[in-house]
Amino acid sequence: MTGISSGKERRLDLFRLRSFRFKMTLYYAFILVGLIVLFSGTVLAFFTYFQINSMNRSLEESSSRVAFHLANQGIFFIDSEEYLVLRGTWSLLHLDFQIYDEGLNAHVGGTGKLHPGFALSPVLVGRLLRQGQQPRTVNLLEQDFAPRSLWLLPWQNPPGRSLIRVTWQEIRLPGRSYYVVVGMSLDNFLAARSQIAHVMVVTAALAGLAALFLGYRAAGRAIEPLTTINRLISQVSIDNLDLRLPLEGIDREIAELALHLNEMLDKLERSVHQLKQFTSDVSHELRTPIAVVRGKIEVSLLKERDPDYYRRSLAEISKQVANMQNMVEVLLELARLDALSGLEETEPVDLCVIAEEVADNMAPILSKRAQKLQLDLDMAPLEGRQGLILRLATNLLDNASKYTPEGKALGIRTATDENTGKAILEVWDSGPGMDSEGIRRCFDRFWRADRARSTPGYGLGLTLVQRVAQLHQATMEIDAKPGQGTTFRILFPVDRKTLEEYRQGWDSDTV
Repeated sequence: MTGISSGKERRLDLFRLRSFRFKMTLYYAFILVGLIVLFSGTVLAFFTYFQINSMNRSLEESSSRVAFHLANQGIFFIDSEEYLVLRGTWSLLHLDFQIYDEGLNAHVGGTGKLHPGFALSPVLVGRLLRQGQQPRTVNLLEQDFAPRSLWLLPWQNPPGRSLIRVTWQEIRLPGRSYYVVVGMSLDNFLAARSQIAHVMVVTAALAGLAALFLGYRAAGRAIEPLTTINRLISQVSIDNLDLRLPLEGIDREIAELALHLNEMLDKLERSVHQLKQFTSDVSHELRTPIAVVRGKIEVSLLKERDPDYYRRSLAEISKQVANMQNMVEVLLELARLDALSGLEETEPVDLCVIAEEVADNMAPILSKRAQKLQLDLDMAPLEGRQGLILRLATNLLDNASKYTPEGKALGIRTATDENTGKAILEVWDSGPGMDSEGIRRCFDRFWRADRARSTPGYGLGLTLVQRVAQLHQATMEIDAKPGQGTTFRILFPVDRKTLEEYRQGWDSDTV
């Protein structure tokens, strides 16, 4: 049990790490810390750049001033009162200088404030002179130029005041030349950089912690509607499909999600309701024939009867079984059509030809009922499945015949409307018509109007018609009023290519 519990805990921990709230918190924390680091690096870079430029200008001015006085007064300038004043000023600015002769030997020292016995080695002075008067950074302890990577380490502040910024000026005196090397201490500059860097590191750390804390709370508030949606969705079951998600007081994106979920629940509720209704209707439709069959069998088994009685009973049983078989076949065909998302293969079909075939097939039934079929047929080509459209037209005409009184008329019309691009199949009858509820519900499975209960059938024919029309991307229209008959109109997308071929054929026949 301990091992199972620990495994569950590990999975829960991993689940939390993958949660949207946790990821969003880390995301915002990383962004904030990254922006602070970027800002800090920019500030430090500009600070370094401007400070170095300021020191370079100060070095150049100071070296030029010393060189000017030495060139005018000679080396004895160092013993003058003006030099004493200058040396005091340089001490405050952390400046110092050293004079080297042509042999690169230190000739005289300066204030001594930069470094005890401030001096550069002859080798380093020679390198400095060869590289020009561009100011350079020198490490006095190592007697070498400091690397450029020094500025990438903002917290570096070497002890012993060993880093200085130097430049030089050449002095030509009678008989020989001297080199004045002026240096400026980087102690204060490096200390300021280090302090700025430490402040920014601490700021970034505090900002990161604050972002984690505040971001976690903010993310919790942001996903609170999702948590509510998740809780409500978990409560949805077959018994409470009427549950709907709230749409007020939430952000637009989450409101769109809730709206789509509500639409999905609406469709699911309708589907479940239709399934329950379908099950109830099938049970109801099968109950009567099964009861009849069972009653006939039980009565037949009560005692010995004559062969004629058994034949009549078996004939009634056969009739009821045939009715049940027909209903099951229609249900299977509807199930097969419902499974189709569209027609994979199509063929040229003409509604005029379909209507003629249906009229021929229905002729015996119409003749038996003394009904008059009126045909108004014109070519109406389309792309589809001929077998399915034949079944659609047959069901419509059979339905019209069932509700048309004996001796009355019914009809089929086919036509093409080139303006709308529709191939039209229209079936009308002289029956009792339908009210608004009948028009709304006539395609529901097993539904029949109360006055049509005595009419043979199961209420599945129009459902099959609607599904075939949907597969052919056709629209359906119903014109009906109580006592004035009913007209079913199916509008298919016309096959313009075949229609053009028809037109060319008519033109050639005319010529």
